[in-house]
Amino acid sequence: MEHIISFGEKFSDQNRPFYIEMAGISYPDSNYHIVRQHSYIHCFEYVMDGEGVVQVDQHINYPVKGDLYILPKGSNHDYYSLPENPFKKIWMNVSGTLCDELIHIYGLTGLLVVKQIDVFPIFREFLDICE
Repeated sequence: MEHIISFGEKFSDQNRPFYIEMAGISYPDSNYHIVRQHSYIHCFEYVMDGEGVVQVDQHINYPVKGDLYILPKGSNHDYYSLPENPFKKIWMNVSGTLCDELIHIYGLTGLLVVKQIDVFPIFREFLDICE
């Protein structure tokens, strides 16, 4: 089950600085599995509970409760919950020239996982604004 706020179709204007495609919360589900080929969005996800497997191109990681991960645009995303302790995540899918430039400037290409960082309040505020 998911709580999703959506802002329309796929991002098509590559010259816009910032675009929110969707944001939401994914609740535990042992069947949760997302695959994107050459993603047109950047995904920022904070694990509120549970654990899973996240692969971006050839990089694999195993985020758990309290971890943040970033899946960059242009890469292949494959991620899923571990059935015995499924993900509960708050997330945002964004794109635009500002996002692209910040990802590039800060060297956030490939799979990035930040272990045990409390960014839940920031994600919750972002979701509240989207709602």
